[in-house]
Amino acid sequence: MASYILWDMIRQFIWHDIYYVPGMVCGMAYGVLYGMRSVWYGIWYGIWYRIWYRVWHRIRYRIEYGIVSYMASYRYRIWYCTGYRFLYGIVHGVVYVIE
Repeated sequence: MASYILWDMIRQFIWHDIYYVPGMVCGMAYGVLYGMRSVWYGIWYGIWYRIWYRVWHRIRYRIEYGIVSYMASYRYRIWYCTGYRFLYGIVHGVVYVIE
């Protein structure tokens, strides 16, 4: 019984659906290649994203660490508390006198 059903399916496929085989094969090949391309793009962009993420984090860490360490340094506090405010006061005094 099973062999009869199987043979009937094969015969029906040969007589009715044989015209769909080239399109089906091309469609499956395209689907496989497109899926592989998508996987390859995912791997490629994932690798590049990891590399760029690490590089950018190092650059950003260096910049932020440099700014924070400079702002915490003794020289910055002396310059900001004395020199910068002193010059700022002179500029404001000159502008006030000119006005």
